[in-house]
Amino acid sequence: MLRAVIEKDGTVRTVEPVRGHPLLIHAARIAVKKWRYRPFRLEGGLVEVATMIELSFELPSTPQSLGQPGK
Repeated sequence: MLRAVIEKDGTVRTVEPVRGHPLLIHAARIAVKKWRYRPFRLEGGLVEVATMIELSFELPSTPQSLGQPGK
């Protein structure tokens, strides 16, 4: 779980961990910083917003999808 601030232009300004496995937090922050949002509007103007983002990490189900050569 991450807390992020989205700028008026849709870019992610800050990403801070709220909870999660320490080994995955860095990867999650890097991924979210690359995201771009459609700018948020309030009463006709663009606004900065804070949001919570939940990410799920999954391992591939087959050894081949882990980058190991097939037999």
